[in-house]
Amino acid sequence: MNKNEESDDWVAPDFFYKLTINQKYAIIYFLGLVAASDADVNSKINKKEFYFINFYYKKFKVSVENYLAYIAIGGKDQIIADLKSLTKLNLQGLVIATTELCNYSGNLNESEFNIISSWAESIGMTMDEWNNYLNDFSELDNRPYEDDEDEEDD
Repeated sequence: MNKNEESDDWVAPDFFYKLTINQKYAIIYFLGLVAASDADVNSKINKKEFYFINFYYKKFKVSVENYLAYIAIGGKDQIIADLKSLTKLNLQGLVIATTELCNYSGNLNESEFNIISSWAESIGMTMDEWNNYLNDFSELDNRPYEDDEDEEDD
C-alpha cells in the first residue's frame, strides 16, 4: 500500500458525518487500541494498519498534539462518552472501520475481539448489536454520500 492507495476502497469514511472534534479523537483512539491489541502477536502494528489510522488523522483534520491532549485530559471516561454520543450512522462507520482495520491482520483475532467486545459493552452495545451493524451493511445499497460538514481541529 502506498500513499496513493491509502483510501481507495475503504468504505467507513462515508459513514462519518458531522462529527465533533472529540468524537473524531475517540474514533482514532478506538481504532488505535484495536490495532495495538495484537501487537504482542505481531510485535508491532503492521504498515497497513498504520496507514489506515493515519488516514483518519488526515480525513478528520486533527493534529497529534491535540489528540494527545484529549487523551491526557479526558481519559477513558471521556472517550466512552464521546463514542456513546455517535449517531447511528457514525456508529455504523466505526463498526465498519474496525472491521476494515482487523482485515489487515488477517481476520478478527482473539485479542482484537476481546478489545472490541469490552469497549462495545462500555458504550452500551452487545456484540450481537455490533454485528447487526455489519449485517445491515451492503456496500452497494447502504453506502451514504453526505456532505462532510463536521468540526475541524484548530
